[in-house]
Parts: sequence; structure tokens; C-alpha cells
Amino acid sequence: MNSIYFRHTCGYFLSILFPLSLTADSLPDDYVKTDFLRYENYVYRKNIKTVTLFKTTGEYQFPAILPGEKNNLSLTFDDLDGGVKKYYYTLIHCDMNWNPSPLMPSFYIDGFDEDQIFDYRYSFNTLQNYTHYQLIFPNDVMAPKISGNYLLLVYLDGDRENIILSRRFIVYEELLEISGKINRPVDIDMKKYAQEVDITVNIEKYPVPDPYHELEVRILQNHRWDNMKTKLKPALIKENLLIYDYNTENVFKGGNQYRRFDIASLRFKSERIKNIIIDSTGNYIALYADESRTIKLYNSESDLNGNYYVRVQEGNDDNTESDYVWVTFRLAYDIQNPRGTVYLFGSLSDWQFYDEFRMKYNDKSFGYETTVYLKQGFYNYEYVIVYDGSNAGDSSFIEGSHYETENDYTILVYRHDFISNYDKITGMKEFNSVRDF
Repeated sequence: MNSIYFRHTCGYFLSILFPLSLTADSLPDDYVKTDFLRYENYVYRKNIKTVTLFKTTGEYQFPAILPGEKNNLSLTFDDLDGGVKKYYYTLIHCDMNWNPSPLMPSFYIDGFDEDQIFDYRYSFNTLQNYTHYQLIFPNDVMAPKISGNYLLLVYLDGDRENIILSRRFIVYEELLEISGKINRPVDIDMKKYAQEVDITVNIEKYPVPDPYHELEVRILQNHRWDNMKTKLKPALIKENLLIYDYNTENVFKGGNQYRRFDIASLRFKSERIKNIIIDSTGNYIALYADESRTIKLYNSESDLNGNYYVRVQEGNDDNTESDYVWVTFRLAYDIQNPRGTVYLFGSLSDWQFYDEFRMKYNDKSFGYETTVYLKQGFYNYEYVIVYDGSNAGDSSFIEGSHYETENDYTILVYRHDFISNYDKITGMKEFNSVRDF
């Protein structure tokens, strides 16, 4: 295993309105030592911010491509240290459980197995200086040859132990026909708050002698990996149709529409902005306090399903003219929950439970609070609780859960190739619980 260090950025809430003593240079310097590379979306250095990986055809499309597809993926990130550094990247093929596969790079990479990122630009007219990097791939230097799970690894100065960030993406084949549908759960207790994802896989054009043992279906909700449904086998096989219709195995909590705020402008207060302060130390914004929505009625306001868009109103280039802002969040809550930890959650947190996004309980103001450093834009977020002993976030405790909630679902069908000894992705299907029905 690689020996690496990664750094957590902690947001300390130093006043109810603004953390006036916080500056970009005062980000905490606490390292947590690990002895392994995380095969997931992760940022390992405090100076790396606003990491995105999506299709070049649209922001926050699920990072999935076909072999040889012209619609490539775009990786972007900011280095708050500024200047120019020699960042390199490589691809690691993984099995369906996101463990490294036993394949040699020459088997799954077409071209070189390492390349440098040369596309960078400096920030302009911002208090926070940074360098914006972009990588478009597959490209003429490096491209994946086979389907499966992949990890994009970025590291400094050609040293693969000096890891900067890692990002998951998939390469899939269109060998199967997949359809998905959202139904109310059969369980009467879950009908009002959960969504049952029923799936049909047609193997007519891709015969599978023993689909029960050879295929595995996995389901993602809103591109999240922490609460993915796994190890799904056909409940019924009818000629060439594999039917995945269960009572509980394929059921997700519907959740709620995501909360939102807009910091594209620092001159005007948008709907959720309580206070704005701009001085020589940085930009500071306090949002109005949020409340629990557990017992509130469902509100069908549109959202980005937890994503964010980098945007600047007073500028021409969103990537290099958007400044960074200390944003203070507060969730009003009478008592601290003793059974788990509350996190600010969404694409703004990498869909991860970083310590920076952990909400700290304030006994004096009766609420959870944190302050995080974000690039200007339009953001979605929610509050989740991670119960002791769990690795998945549960939003229903604070946000409530409704069958009517609009969610994106991604279906992946894996098959192990025994000859070449790797897990291929034989099909993928994306659909929305509201717009596609």
C-alpha cells in the first residue's frame, strides 16, 4: 500500500455571525496519518479546493463514458497556494468493490500510464489567490481500454505517494438493455417516505448462462456512493428478462429537496444571506439559521440534487474570477443528538464526511454550527447524521423523507470476466424519479 498523508480542513465557528479571525492562510495544519490510498473521491491536501469531475457535455453529469467515446471527462481543481506546480495523473482499474484489480496498466490503459497536467490559469481580481487546473481525458496520451471502475489519481512532482486528490469514474459497455421504474414500497410503513427502484434487464443480445451468479446490479441515488445498494440478484427470470423487484433490498429513503444558497454575488444579499463582510482578510457570509424539516410537509422546490455550480456575477470567467468565501452555517436544534455526528453534506463536501463539514454543537446558541471555505457559486446542501458504527449518512432525521422527492438514480450492471480476471460493466442506466415518468 502507498504511504500518504492527507489533511483535513477544519472550520472553526468563532462567532455567531462571522469567523473574523479566519483567513485562507489560517486553515488548520492538522495532518491525520494513514497507511493507505483511499479508492474513493477524496482530497488529501488543504490547499486543494473545488474539485469537480464531470462530462464535458454538462456540469455534474455522472462521470461515466463508453470506451472510445468522444464526450470526454473534465477534471478541475484550484490550488490555493498559487504559482505553478507539476501535477501528474494516472488511472487505476478497480473491481466492483473499488479494490485495485490485478491487471497491469498496459492491459487497461491505451498510451502512457502517467502524464502531466499542463492546463492551468491564475485567478484574477480575487482576494484569495489560486491557480485553476483543468484536465480533459481520455486524450491522445492516455485513455482507458476496457470497462469497469476507475480511479483517477493526481499527485505532485511525479511522486505517486505525494497524492493530491482521487476521483472515481466508470467506463461501461452497452451490452444489456436496462429499464428502471420508481414505485411505492410494498411495505405499508415505508409508502410515504421511501422509493422502490424496480429494474428489468434484457439479456437477449448478450446471453448470460447463469445470470443469478454472473451478474450483479448496483444502484446509486444522486451519484452517492455511501448509501449504494449492492449485491442485487434477479428476483425473477422470465425468458430473457431479469426482474429485480424486491420489498426492501432496492428501497431508498426519498429524502427531501436540498436546501440552497447563492453566493455568486458578494455585493447583494440573496435569499438566504443574512450578513456579508468583505475586508482585507477575506470574504465572510453568514446564512440564516436553518430548522429541522422532519415533520414539515413536502415542498417541491427545484434543486440540483445536492450539486453546486461555480458562478461569479461580477466577472466574466467563473473559473478564475470567482473568489473564495468563509460561509457560516447554523442549524437550530434544542439538544445535541447523542447517537451520532451531524454533517453538512452534498457535492460541496465531496459527498464525504470531512471534519471540516462536521457540525459542532453550541450549548449557548442551541444549535449546530460550522464555517467552511467555498468558491463563489450556487450551492445545494443538506444536513445528515452519521450514526455511531455506520458509514452512511442519513438525512431523514433532520431533513425528513418523502416518496414525492425528485432524485436521480444510476443503475450499474457488473459481470466478472473470468478469462481476463476483472469486473466489467456491461450496462448502465440513468433516470430521474420525476422527470422520466
